[in-house]
Amino acid sequence: MKCKYCGKNIEDGAPFCAYCGNMQNPQVPVQNEGTPNKNKGANIALGIVVVILALAVCAGAVTAAVAYRKTKNFRGYVASYEEKQNEFWSLAGHDDEYAEYLDEANSLADKYKFWAYEEQREKMEALCDEISDLNDSIAEYREAYDKTIEEMESDGKYYFGDYADDYEEAKEECLDAMKDFDERKSKKNTEALEELAEEIKDYNVSEGEKMQDEANSATSAYDFLSCERYLINDAKNKITEAYEAGNYADERAQYENFCEQVSHFTESASRVISAYSQVDVSDNNLVRVYFNYDDDENWNTDDFVVYELKEGTDFWQACQLSNIEQIKGHMTMDIVADISDSMEYQFDDMKNSVVSFTNSTTSDTYLGLSTIGSVYTREQEFTQDKNIIRNSVNSLECYGLTSLYQSLYSSVLYTATASGSRCVVAFTDGMNVPYGTGYDYDIEDVIDVSLTYQIPIYVIGVGNSIDSNALREIADRTGGFYRYVSWASDLDSIYQEIYARQQKTYQLTYTSSLPNNANRQIYVYGDNINGNVQVRLEQDVEAEILSNAYSDSAERNLAANDLAEYYTDELYLSQLDLHKITDVKEIQKIINIYFAKNGLEFGNEDVLNEMISLGVISQNGTRSADEALKSIMSNPTLYRNYMALYNYRYELFYNMGYDVYFNEGIKDKDSFVNRICAIINETNTSRFMDIRKVYSALVR
Repeated sequence: MKCKYCGKNIEDGAPFCAYCGNMQNPQVPVQNEGTPNKNKGANIALGIVVVILALAVCAGAVTAAVAYRKTKNFRGYVASYEEKQNEFWSLAGHDDEYAEYLDEANSLADKYKFWAYEEQREKMEALCDEISDLNDSIAEYREAYDKTIEEMESDGKYYFGDYADDYEEAKEECLDAMKDFDERKSKKNTEALEELAEEIKDYNVSEGEKMQDEANSATSAYDFLSCERYLINDAKNKITEAYEAGNYADERAQYENFCEQVSHFTESASRVISAYSQVDVSDNNLVRVYFNYDDDENWNTDDFVVYELKEGTDFWQACQLSNIEQIKGHMTMDIVADISDSMEYQFDDMKNSVVSFTNSTTSDTYLGLSTIGSVYTREQEFTQDKNIIRNSVNSLECYGLTSLYQSLYSSVLYTATASGSRCVVAFTDGMNVPYGTGYDYDIEDVIDVSLTYQIPIYVIGVGNSIDSNALREIADRTGGFYRYVSWASDLDSIYQEIYARQQKTYQLTYTSSLPNNANRQIYVYGDNINGNVQVRLEQDVEAEILSNAYSDSAERNLAANDLAEYYTDELYLSQLDLHKITDVKEIQKIINIYFAKNGLEFGNEDVLNEMISLGVISQNGTRSADEALKSIMSNPTLYRNYMALYNYRYELFYNMGYDVYFNEGIKDKDSFVNRICAIINETNTSRFMDIRKVYSALVR
């Protein structure tokens, strides 16, 4: 039932509340005021009874208060008794007895049997004393055990290895002995555990030193790429850091990671793709890496890693790989056709082969057309419209000499303006004939510009008048290949071979945190699904030059109305840039700007004033022409652009001269020179020596 006063649950029939001490329903007779007192004696007796009952009530109240106080105190003791078991390492086999005493005490308190509290308390205290004595008897062993476990396990710094089972068994033996309160066994087993712990520590130190030695040996035994060496050295340093910090378990984990990386980078495979053909940085923060592999492969992209090292830093940054896929037909190819006089008897076969190849390409392939004649000519810009290419090929005419290196160089520069996977496919039946400007390109120039822009050159030699060694060197060193055919009618099969190879090029796309024009090194490693083919490459990427090359780049808005912009060493001037200027005298102004910027002392007052008015210089220079030219040549990109300007000027003169010589029929040298000078409004007929060089080329 519940107490009428405090609402606590109390025993049914209890005369008073053990919590608040109030009496419950005292049965005291009360006289009915409406009834006359007929019996005085009875009233006296009743009064005595009332007094007695009142005294009883007072006594009950006193007893209730005492009971309440004792019960409250007893409950406090019971609560501390219940908590005390947490102070003991073990209840020493008295678990049931301890719980039984607790239940008895709670029952006594619930029934307010306060007269039994003291006896119960004595029993409980005696049990606690006994348990305490037993715990004290093994306290020093328990303390030693806890200290050993704390030292060996708390921060997980030790590696147990082959000792793991022995260690767990030693721990269990200690616990069993201490639970039995066997002092002798507790002492023996605790000491054995301590000895084993020391042995494990020594093992960790010894193994730690061994792992460091093996790591040092491994890093010097293999020829790693720079990113691999960076990653491996980083892993090796973490081994040392963990060892010096005394964290041997972490050292073991770092060592296993180190070994996995070394194994990953050194394991043999049926084929390792060690270089790529191109990198496309035309999209900001998105990089496309192209590499060639002859077979169709399913790459295990989850196992690929990509890292970048920004130029001028020493930290390789991990990048997020997006996907790897074959480009199939999505590519850009510039077909460079030899139209020189020596092709006359095979000219139709050549055109048929190019048209046939054009017809076989997929709709997403971009094709361009350039020609090798006495000068390089850009016949058709890149397009997916195959009809345009076919019409351009069919309209070609056979004439002129073989400006092979100039044409290859110019084709590479133009092809670099496209994004994605790109290549140049050229064929020739003759040897290179230079322009004679004094700034003609050689093999190394062609290879250099190809490697700079990562444009592979495929070369096909036709007939018997070719320099196969030179052509093979160009193709091999730029990532293409060289093939020889006897007749132009065989070109189509080689075109198909090249196209098939390019179709199998793989595009690996990843996200970069670097801006697209930041120079960097790229590292890629990954496997195919079967694990027998690896992609493992690392190359420098001149992203600044590459990003400036793209035709849609904001950096490439060179305009003919601002000639000073053509003075640049940030990119190579391509035909795309040069063709914006068709006036020979404007080209000459740009050449003058190159000299002015490099300190030439102009003797011609008009040219000097022109340079000042253009804002190129503020006063005349002090250098001779040779000194100024040496200054230009000290910057390779600047010098190549200077060469390009001279050669482009020659091409402009050649095109004018061809029309004058063949269409106007002016064959006399002086008349020829005078006519060209009249076309360009030049009164000084001796100013441009290129005009006479063009004449010599035309009459050859």
